[in-house]
Amino acid sequence: MICIYLIRHGETDWNRERICMGQRDIPLNALGQRQAELTAQRLADEPFDLIYSSDLARALQTAQAIAQPHHLEPITRQALRELDYGDWEGLARPEIEQRWPEVREFNGRQEDSLAFQTPGGESRLELYRRATQEFEQLCRRHQDQTVALVIHGGVIRAIVNYVLSQGVQARQDEHFYTPSFACDNCGVTLVNIRRETELQIAYLNDTSHLRTLAG
Repeated sequence: MICIYLIRHGETDWNRERICMGQRDIPLNALGQRQAELTAQRLADEPFDLIYSSDLARALQTAQAIAQPHHLEPITRQALRELDYGDWEGLARPEIEQRWPEVREFNGRQEDSLAFQTPGGESRLELYRRATQEFEQLCRRHQDQTVALVIHGGVIRAIVNYVLSQGVQARQDEHFYTPSFACDNCGVTLVNIRRETELQIAYLNDTSHLRTLAG
């Protein structure tokens, strides 16, 4: 069985200010660093064989904190980056709506659609293909191992979508919608894979280790 932990990076200032990051390389803020430390404590006893990370700073900093108790060095993968939001990156939602008024009419299903694409960016279908192809390769490469992926919300949603479809090639269907669920900073999701068509989500977006930060 393969055990794969999907961990979202800690908070950045742009998360807090609700600025679209995408593939902009924004580091963790002080809270994000603390979230990463608490996540590292929570996962310290897990038998990780390898830890993979997006090559963007916010994910890599989180991965380095998680890797330290295991004496591992995170392996960075560009394919694990967040969605490229193109011209939206660096803008807050009010600025986006001012420049592209049609965005005000969007609903959650439209922005979750695999056909959704921002000006100058990649579509969610392209992200889905990129993320799930990388996930498939990692699964084939690491049979009977425990692996952590420190990544981004969009990548986690793509992989969870793939797992819920039991590995069916849903990425060819532009009408397929990603599930709407919370994907919090340093939330942990565990995927267990017994064979190619037996994929299970043990838990989703667990943030119980961050309770001391509440309030």
